[in-house]
Amino acid sequence: MSAMWLGPRAMSTATHDFVVARVTQIEGFRDDVLIDMVMRRMYDAPDKSSFEASISVLMGERAGGFTAALCAFLGVDVAASTTAAP
Repeated sequence: MSAMWLGPRAMSTATHDFVVARVTQIEGFRDDVLIDMVMRRMYDAPDKSSFEASISVLMGERAGGFTAALCAFLGVDVAASTTAAP
């Protein structure tokens, strides 16, 4: 699998920096375990729903807002990202 549903910018340095900043903001500290999990799940998850479900293990109810912010950052249509790209 790949991060096709997130688009070509998904694995860029800018995206990593965004994830670090947003996770730190949400958690109140830099949580490297969560950051690593998010980056891995971005690559592994076949669609938005799977991604959000997998990160909710550590983020709880904050996963939805995080996923929406990530999709907005990447310019991904949240409604269209509910299914994997062909």
